[in-house]
Amino acid sequence: MTGGERIEAAVFVDASYEGDLLAGAGVPYRVGREGRELYGERFAGRQELVPGMHNMPPWVSPFAGDAMGRSPGRILAQLHDRPLAAVGEGDGGVMSYGHRVCLTTAADRIPFERPADYDEEYWELARRCSTATAARASSARPVGCSASSRTSPAAWRTATRWGPCR
Repeated sequence: MTGGERIEAAVFVDASYEGDLLAGAGVPYRVGREGRELYGERFAGRQELVPGMHNMPPWVSPFAGDAMGRSPGRILAQLHDRPLAAVGEGDGGVMSYGHRVCLTTAADRIPFERPADYDEEYWELARRCSTATAARASSARPVGCSASSRTSPAAWRTATRWGPCR
C-alpha cells in the first residue's frame, strides 16, 4: 500500500511487532518508558535494579577503547553514563528484547549481505556480551545479556553479527 489508498474501519488492531501499522499510517506515537503517573500504571516507569539477566554484566567492559575494562574512556554505543531516572518515572528508555534468526543450508536459501550502512562500532556491545556470555555459560541459556535471554549464545552471536534485519 504505497499508492495513497485510504482504508476505513471502525477499529484497527496493530498486531505488528513494533507498531509498524500505526507509524506507517502517520498516527502519533511515542517510544520509551512512561512514568507511573501518566496513566496510573503501578508497574510503569523505571524499575528497581535487581541482579540478574537484565543488567550490564560486570565482566563486560563498557569502554570503547578497552575491551578489558582497565582504562576508562569513551562509552560504547548503546550505553549511557547519565543518571538514572527515579524509580517509577518515565525516562524514554526502551527495554531490551530477544530476537531469533533462523538460518539454513538448504539449496534454495536466500543469501543476505551486510547492509551498506552497517556500523560495526554500534554492535560492539552485542559482540562483547555474546563472547563473554558464551565463555561463562554452563548451559544453553546464557546469563548477563538481556538481548540473549531466549536464545543460545551461539544463536545470539549469529543474530547480532551483522546488526538488525532490514
